[in-house]
Amino acid sequence: MEFVYEKIFVPHKHSFITRRLKMDPHSEKIHSHKNYELNLITAGSGRRIIGNHISSYTPGDLVLLGPNISHCWEVLETEPGKEPECVVTHFYENIISSDFFNIPELEEVYNLLQHADSGIHFKGPKIAKVAATLERMVTLKGLERYIELLKVFNHLLKIE
Repeated sequence: MEFVYEKIFVPHKHSFITRRLKMDPHSEKIHSHKNYELNLITAGSGRRIIGNHISSYTPGDLVLLGPNISHCWEVLETEPGKEPECVVTHFYENIISSDFFNIPELEEVYNLLQHADSGIHFKGPKIAKVAATLERMVTLKGLERYIELLKVFNHLLKIE
């Protein structure tokens, strides 16, 4: 496998970006970047590598990664007529040091991001709410997208 250090482009005057990405079934690149990443698998399955941990993934897989963690989602299976894809949100690595996150109401979100340094895999039925919100975020802009991001954090904090 090849290791790549990626530069994630978050547009000027944005603190994060959410987009739908096609996953390349022929790519075996382990990569890292300085951004936080929230990754939701929407189609395809295979092997997930995060740091020195290897496990399988399927649609609905939801992982939050801190900055500079090496990771890869290797596609091993696809559904007929469906390309493997994910919805991914990248945040600037300094998002938690911003004044906005230093308010009492966001202390739990701050703590969640602090614990993402080795990756957090979310499980449970409440992931459907997160998935629906992330899907909406792909098409939204500005304050509406930011409000939805706060909803995502709220859902993540309630997942058991």
